[in-house]
Amino acid sequence: MYIFLAIWFLFSISLFGLTTRKIIDGIRDVPTIFIFGLGFISLLISGLAIYGLFSANLWSIWEVVSQYIFSPYTYGISLLFLLFVGYLIFTWTIKDKKVENLGNLSVALFLLLIGSFLITLPTGLTTGNEQNIYDLQIQGVSNLLTQGASYVLTLPDPTGAKSLSDANNSSSIIRDSYLMTLFALFLSILYFTFRRRKKKGNGGIY
Repeated sequence: MYIFLAIWFLFSISLFGLTTRKIIDGIRDVPTIFIFGLGFISLLISGLAIYGLFSANLWSIWEVVSQYIFSPYTYGISLLFLLFVGYLIFTWTIKDKKVENLGNLSVALFLLLIGSFLITLPTGLTTGNEQNIYDLQIQGVSNLLTQGASYVLTLPDPTGAKSLSDANNSSSIIRDSYLMTLFALFLSILYFTFRRRKKKGNGGIY
């Protein structure tokens, strides 16, 4: 965990520093601005995680952050993502040099996947009827108190481990495909951000 956080933190500093330098040099295309913002956010998250880990407040920090992640606020954030995606795709379609601006399309697709995923987060905690779940909990406790261990033995999956395993396996292909697509888009954005370009005027490169 410590090594992973250290690598993540240093990688975030590298992305943030390199893109900051490019912006200072006057290079302000969409992939560069995107990697700059992503590096800044990643730097904040990794720094906060390191602080929480060493101060023994990591769980408290997650409790506070998760209240906003799994809330209607996320709908607003995802809407901003999707609106920006629409703008990027529209501007890419009207450009003459579409191949040279594939970085814009890569950023749009990356944000489209993230924005679509964010929409599902608030609903993840509201699935099912709360009253029915509450009634089932009361009934389960009542059966446990009246029937004891014999009631537990009648349950097909008392710990829920099998149900969790089945749910994890059923979505593993979709989850892996989603993450691999995000990773491929991220690599393409990095390429379009740090590729060598021809200078205007003398035909050189930088």
